[in-house]
Order: sequence, then C-alpha cells, then structure tokens
Amino acid sequence: MKKIFKTALAVAAIAAVGLAQASIVTFDSVAAAPVTIDALYAPLLGDGDQLHQSGFYFAPFSNSALAMPGDLVGTMVDGSDVANTCYNLSCPTNNSTTFFASLNDGVAAIGTDSGNAFRLRSIDASFVGNDAATFPAATLLLRLQGVKLGGGTLTQTFQLPGTSGGSFKFATYTANSTFADTQFTQLFFFGLACNASSSCSAFNSNTAQFALDNINVTEVPEPAAWAVSGLGLLLAAGVTRRRRAPTTAASAAV
Repeated sequence: MKKIFKTALAVAAIAAVGLAQASIVTFDSVAAAPVTIDALYAPLLGDGDQLHQSGFYFAPFSNSALAMPGDLVGTMVDGSDVANTCYNLSCPTNNSTTFFASLNDGVAAIGTDSGNAFRLRSIDASFVGNDAATFPAATLLLRLQGVKLGGGTLTQTFQLPGTSGGSFKFATYTANSTFADTQFTQLFFFGLACNASSSCSAFNSNTAQFALDNINVTEVPEPAAWAVSGLGLLLAAGVTRRRRAPTTAASAAV
C-alpha cells in the first residue's frame, strides 16, 4: 500500500503540472482564443474597460486621482494598418497583428478570470511616441509590478529604446528567473518616460506610452484542486489493488 501511495502522489503531481497551461494573450481574436472586449468605444479603451482572452482579463486604467470612467487610456491597433489605426502617434511598425497601445500615462492590469495565481515569462513591447516629438536613445522604462500570492510585490523594469530605421520596433523582453518563478495574483504595466538627460518619471507627462503584445502567462491551478486530484488517484489505486488481489491470490494457490 505504501508503494501505491507514493505512486499515486507522483501521478497526482504530474497531473497537477499538466493543468498549468501556458497562454499567450495576443489581442487577436481567433477561433482558438477569441477576445471579448467590454468597451463602449472600442477599439479606443477607457478607464474601466476590459478585455478577456485565454482565461485572463486585461484592464487598462488611469492612475490619476482625477480619473473618470471612460478616460482614454489605450487603444487596440491593427498592425497591418498602423497609419490609420494609430492616429497621430508613432507606433511600432514590425508587427502586422493586433496589439495594445497604452496612452496618456495609462496603466494596464492583468490577472486570471478564475482568480487563480499565475506566472509571467515574457512580453513583446515597444515605445509609442507622439508624432511631433523628438525621442531620446532610451525612451521609456517599462515597469512590471506584480502582487505576489501571499502578499508583497515584486517589480522588474525593461528599458525601451528609441527608433530604429526611422520607426519604433517591437522586441521580446523575458522576465528574469526570480520574476518568472513568482506566482502573482495581479500584475501591472506602466511606464516612466525618459528625457534627453536620461531622467525618467511616471504619471506626470502623458508621454509614458507603450505597446504590448504576446503576453506569455501561465495560470497556476489551486492547490486544493491538486489535493483532490491526488486523493482521487489514490482512491482509484486502492480500488484497483483490492479488485486485483483475489486474482493474485488464486493464481498463487494454483
């Protein structure tokens, strides 16, 4: 019985790992992963609007003390038609799919629809500039601030570059091992706009704008569900042993 108990726990552990499936929030509505947008003026996104895809919610909002529901904080951009869907902004040009652009010093939150914890591995990101502006070599510090399961926060910051070949470009940014291994209940994206002297600050210029795509996240199942799965497998193993025992005894007698 002891051996079967260990085997059942091992199988339960494997099953639990299998339940933690990686998802990519792409903002592209396809049959396999449709996007639900709760926004009155989509593709423009205001404070309080939400998107849902692959079991995750994505909610842009304003950090201003004077924020009102509907204040413009972001937009969905068709990368195949940036000229007409990015308005008077300088959006990245190397992504032909739909992506999110945070505007006016907006913040974006991500979490699971189920309320379970999750991990983040990587994102695609770029700076979004104003057409009339000149840009420093380092345009933005993109900060990720996660609320850890059990309390506390953890941050990681990526420095986004200026233009390349006359336009901004998406690049993939991978979380360090500590950040990637941490379970979060919610995670925030916001920017610190940088000037020519490399001084960067947040929420005071309406120019800390950035684009996001391909957010690589993994939902972590509830431990209680793992325990139930393990118990079920253990009970099943016990039943199988009891059913097989008479046959084994009979064979031994022969």
